[in-house]
Amino acid sequence: MEVTFIYLLLGAVCVCALVGGVENEGLESLSFTRRRKLNVALHAQVAPVADQVVGSVITTDGLKAALKQRGDIGMVKTFYPFKYDRLFTANWDVVIIEGWFLMIHDFIQVVRSHSPNAIVLFFCLDPSFPGLEETITYDVDGFLTNR
Repeated sequence: MEVTFIYLLLGAVCVCALVGGVENEGLESLSFTRRRKLNVALHAQVAPVADQVVGSVITTDGLKAALKQRGDIGMVKTFYPFKYDRLFTANWDVVIIEGWFLMIHDFIQVVRSHSPNAIVLFFCLDPSFPGLEETITYDVDGFLTNR
């Protein structure tokens, strides 16, 4: 559990470094300059279920809570398969997709059409599913993993 938290924290720092201008070197002195706050879209593998633990939801909820504490983040919204309310209410700067879902290619295409400058990342906690052959077909800017 502690190792996963460290990887999530490191992933959040990497995301911020991708979209912000790093002025100093070293993790202790990271400083980001932006003209406006960033909008971050998260996509979980499946929607939450009332009486079940869903790993993808735990991951995206944790990322959302961490990102909301940052002063340089404007909006953070989590989406799920077939649940896309407010997808078009913001221009997304960063999109993090956690896990494979059936319409992943379509979601990426829609996001890129709506927010063409967005950095799209695929967060894969289990590289064996859906497999490397499938994963490399995603039109994303980067991959995050705990492996």
